[in-house]
Amino acid sequence: MNSILTPTAEGTQTQLAPFQLAYYCIQLHQEGYSDELIFLPICSVCRQPIRDFSMGNLIVRTDDSKEWESVGIINDGDRLLRVPGEVFAVHFECDPGLKPWTRLSNVLRSDQRFEWEKSR
Repeated sequence: MNSILTPTAEGTQTQLAPFQLAYYCIQLHQEGYSDELIFLPICSVCRQPIRDFSMGNLIVRTDDSKEWESVGIINDGDRLLRVPGEVFAVHFECDPGLKPWTRLSNVLRSDQRFEWEKSR
């Protein structure tokens, strides 16, 4: 696994693992309903699942020595470029302050059920 080392204010280093999803099962206590299977991101710092997507970030450690790669055209002619680097999911309290970043809830859905399951 590729990881990076990020210096902290104390001069020590924190090892971050790249973005990872883990597979979980929610055992429902209500009779007549089947268990639900969900995917949760694992915090790259503390290695615990991030259960509340509104309380986490996706951060990117970019590699400025590499070229941005064109991966196609989207919309009406806009180029889609892959930015070289690694993506990390972190709890707010674990966030080392890397940029760019976005809220985890902007990218992942908390309610992972199929539309037909939501009416239960």
